[in-house]
Amino acid sequence: MIDLLEQLVERSLLTRVPGGSGGRFRLLEPIRQYAAERLDEAGARNALAQRHLDWVRHFARQVFLEFFVAQGESTVRISEEHPNICQALEFAIGNREGVTAARIIDALGYPWQTDGQPDARLWCERVLAVVPPDAPEVTRAGALVATALTRQGALQYDAALSLLLEARELYRSAKSVRGEAWALTWLGRDAFFRAPASAEARTLFEEALSRYRESDVPAGAGWCLTLLAGQALEAEDSDLARQRAEEAVQVGRSAHIGQVVGEGLRVLAILDSRAGDFESADRRLRRADRDLRSRRRPRRATRRPCRRGGAGRLTRRHRPGGVTLGHGCRACP
Repeated sequence: MIDLLEQLVERSLLTRVPGGSGGRFRLLEPIRQYAAERLDEAGARNALAQRHLDWVRHFARQVFLEFFVAQGESTVRISEEHPNICQALEFAIGNREGVTAARIIDALGYPWQTDGQPDARLWCERVLAVVPPDAPEVTRAGALVATALTRQGALQYDAALSLLLEARELYRSAKSVRGEAWALTWLGRDAFFRAPASAEARTLFEEALSRYRESDVPAGAGWCLTLLAGQALEAEDSDLARQRAEEAVQVGRSAHIGQVVGEGLRVLAILDSRAGDFESADRRLRRADRDLRSRRRPRRATRRPCRRGGAGRLTRRHRPGGVTLGHGCRACP
């Protein structure tokens, strides 16, 4: 295949485009237009578009799994394929492929939200509007959560909350324990941002933790433990925060989830800083940085605790919702 592509490049039918995930090839615009005309003449454009949609659905599922293992590389791949994703979603919306489109945004909603994809909300809202009433409950629930994340990102918490509550009920009806855990996690995040020290946020995170443990998903359990540690930190419960953070580190190490380990160590570093043990805090932060760098997470920066107590509160980057779940955190489309 590579040899054939190279021959097309030599004949100026393709151009090579450097990419962060490896070499890519692109049709020159006049060639693309000519090929599209020939497809129309042959009546084959829709069939090809359907194959392209199926490829994007498979890509979305694959990259969702990879995102929690190697976030840096996955973010680059998602960005590079964004034009393909948009084209596939446009075709799906216009051709009654709402179920397939819903599965795509279900898989990409969290990576988009984490990376701050500018048009994520537009696509999620458009897709949600065309999900058919008879779509599988889990599929619709996933689209609801993806759309809710974009609304949370726009600080529209009330609008997001209604979608998350509906998603939780659909997951329950479908008896999807992992799905329910996923919805509960984001309901907890909603409660946390409304009132970080609230008992409601703690209860929701604990419910999500219970569901992840019930369905034997250590990555999800580890993530919830870091969320609970952060919530306890906000509630000024240092003992509980330390207990939850140490549990998160233990789960993360046993399951080889570097980001859970890193987030747990961050909370422990803040607690050490509050107690005046700055050497221990610095050691933990260096270890946390190594764990996070091992996953090549591009958007997170290590912040040392302030020796005058300035790190007593978690910044937005430290707060729950900023860590990733890890491979296999929930059922994927």
